[in-house]
Amino acid sequence: MIEANEITPRLFMGSVPPTGTEVAQSGFSLLVLCALPSEYRHVYSSKLKLQTNPQDIRSLFPGVRVIVVSLDDNFITKPSKEEQLRAIQAASEVSKAVRAGQKVLVTCMQGRNRSGLVAALALRDLCGWSGSQAKARVRLKRKLDFGVALMNPIFVHILDRIPAPIEPANRGQDLAENPVKPKIGGISLLGESKPVRKLVGLPSLQRRW
Repeated sequence: MIEANEITPRLFMGSVPPTGTEVAQSGFSLLVLCALPSEYRHVYSSKLKLQTNPQDIRSLFPGVRVIVVSLDDNFITKPSKEEQLRAIQAASEVSKAVRAGQKVLVTCMQGRNRSGLVAALALRDLCGWSGSQAKARVRLKRKLDFGVALMNPIFVHILDRIPAPIEPANRGQDLAENPVKPKIGGISLLGESKPVRKLVGLPSLQRRW
């Protein structure tokens, strides 16, 4: 059974998904897995080899495109540059898929922090929101039995320092229901935003380390 909530039209966020064809049969075109390979080895121990690589994990979900982001839910240290890049790239793929009319499922273990970070970055791109606004939307829409989504203080600090990429054209509209394509703007998961060189392969996001 897929455990997830719709954050904005066609963008869902949830906990570790079931293997097999259920994700594809539920209408999802893109599945984003944000936990570590070691965690998937534990959860899917009967179906994965000891030395798990991303291709092994993807094969567990036939009929759907799978992105393995591999993020650590660390409450003490900032994500590494490699993890930052993975999150930005995944969010770009999510926003492109949603704009193309595809149904997307972003997951981690509990559907709380890592999936919340990627979903919030995608929302920023889709809706023209600041990181803080996107965080609030994720917390509002993601229903959990205990606590709230995006409770990792490092991820919260990152999102709260990321400005909106554009000024919304129609303040009275719900941008989550009427997504707009934001202008290209620099983004850094460390919080500073400047016009910078475009990152190859990511048309709607840039990075600065």
